[in-house]
Amino acid sequence: MKHIGFYIRRARMAKQLTQEQLAERTGCSYSHIQKIEQRRKSPSQETLQKIIDVLGLTPGEVYTYGSDHFEYQSQLLQDVIVIMETDPEFVVSIVDAYHSCKRKMN
Repeated sequence: MKHIGFYIRRARMAKQLTQEQLAERTGCSYSHIQKIEQRRKSPSQETLQKIIDVLGLTPGEVYTYGSDHFEYQSQLLQDVIVIMETDPEFVVSIVDAYHSCKRKMN
């Protein structure tokens, strides 16, 4: 069920909500929403229902996301391969930025 965090993040961003706004509207703490989106914590059924309601999702969308996510990851990987072949410096800059962010988080 941890894949749900990625889906929640995408849905929240599509609604142009911050994590703080989602937390406020669901009655959860900001850090709890953050951990769910980072897949470090799975939401309880009650919390998930509150998030679903705020984001205007259906339970079916959330629970079937895993299979859609696999297709999304496959397409994303294909895109990355194309970018690596056409603009490898860009990929290096993204990877460097990722590692810099990870160091700051730890």
